[in-house]
Formats: sequence, structure tokens, C-alpha cells
Amino acid sequence: LACQKLFTTYEFIERLPLVVIKRDGSRQTFDKIKLINGMVRACEKRPAPLPALEAIADDIEQELQSALERE
Repeated sequence: LACQKLFTTYEFIERLPLVVIKRDGSRQTFDKIKLINGMVRACEKRPAPLPALEAIADDIEQELQSALERE
């Protein structure tokens, strides 16, 4: 190699957006914030720390991303 130049490439995993099918049949993109807000409302009168709910939402999102279905 005569040019003596160095270059770097970066590879990123391309994530396809997840789509939620609502009860009425409409489709909406998955939003982790909405999921967390729903869990906070459901656990209003229970001692559920926010970091635990965020961890659960992360696990749900990761499981959905690893599934083959996007809807």
C-alpha cells in the first residue's frame, strides 16, 4: 500500500421501528415513554420506584426488538 493513509469505518445495527396495533386497528410507533407513564399510573398507590419501572420498560423493548415481528 503506497498511500500510507489510515481510515476507520464504524458499523451500527439498524433498528426497524416497532409498531403497536391499537384496539381500533390503527397503528402507532412504539413509545417507551408512554409505556413508562402507563406503568406509573398503574402503580400509583403502590411503592414502585421509577428506576425499576424504567428497567422493566427496557426489558420489554429489548424483547420486542429481538422478536421477528415488527407489529
